[in-house]
Amino acid sequence: MSRLRRTIVVVASLTLAACGSGGAPSSSPAPTLSTATLAPSDKPSAQRSPDAATLEVLRRIPLPGAGPMTYGGGSLWIVSKPKWGLTREPNELNADGTPVGSLFEVDPESGEVLARVPGAVGGFPTTGEGAVWLCTLAGGLQLVTRVDMRTHEVTRIATSDLDEYEPEAVAVAGGGVWVGNNWAGEIVKVDPETLDVVAHIKVADGEFSGPRSWTAAADHDAWFALSGNGDVVRVDTDKSREVSRVDLPDGVTEGVTLDGDTLYVAHEHGIARVDVSQIGAEHVLNWRREHRAAGDLEVGFGFVWAVGRADDATDEVLRLDPVTLQTTGRLSVDEGTSLALTEASVWVRVEDELIEVSPS
Repeated sequence: MSRLRRTIVVVASLTLAACGSGGAPSSSPAPTLSTATLAPSDKPSAQRSPDAATLEVLRRIPLPGAGPMTYGGGSLWIVSKPKWGLTREPNELNADGTPVGSLFEVDPESGEVLARVPGAVGGFPTTGEGAVWLCTLAGGLQLVTRVDMRTHEVTRIATSDLDEYEPEAVAVAGGGVWVGNNWAGEIVKVDPETLDVVAHIKVADGEFSGPRSWTAAADHDAWFALSGNGDVVRVDTDKSREVSRVDLPDGVTEGVTLDGDTLYVAHEHGIARVDVSQIGAEHVLNWRREHRAAGDLEVGFGFVWAVGRADDATDEVLRLDPVTLQTTGRLSVDEGTSLALTEASVWVRVEDELIEVSPS
């Protein structure tokens, strides 16, 4: 295993403050890939936005621990662990072999905690097919955790038969659950009913780069960022194959979010806005960077929302113009980790707290 590869992944975990029984490979033929390249004129702007308004805090709800969150089925789903860490940290297990920590279900209207699901922790959570899906690496585990939204039943599955593969990305699209096995350099399709791995897509070498981070999906596409080489892979979820990729500069890519034909990428060099309207002709429209790399991105209420480090001591929630990526609103927070957008508000997860922010 490459020492360089391991160093890159550890650095990525710190920057974020970060996210098997294998089935038979897909019989689909290997695709001819198209790659959108980055032109020299597309380098990120480092200019600071004009003074932005301070975002309004609507509520602060105490919630123990730290960890990422997502929204689905009318509820907020929030990971609570003793310390922040998307997938690996802290490396702790209970005596029964389950991870230390819980998954909280919170009603965004009342702020009431509806349920606490012990041991259901992990990184890069997403929802779909009636469940919450998390990448669980605590205590040396390499599993995907499924939490039934209705019954709260917890199921953990392996997505590879390799000794070390580390699932660190998950998307739900096209009737399947798509998992990025980082160290295996592959994306696999999991049948949401049987929980069997039914297709494999090799996308990286697994040494220098592999799928790791927040994902995006819509219609028949899923998007996975590759940590290390900066690429963003586009997967056809009907044919279970890679069809193109956006070639960004080498480096850590924290995640992606999609708004129609526009993909936003949180990269260590800034936030990139990418036109993905045509497969194989994806191209970077513009960049912006005026803070440390964003750890999470969301789109809603006519804006792009990001949470990331503003300086050596402070995290910020940023509201960005979706075209220029200029900052129109900001809020300083302690240990800001992830975002979730409901129909009415923007929610920010910080240590021991859940913050509701006005979108306007």
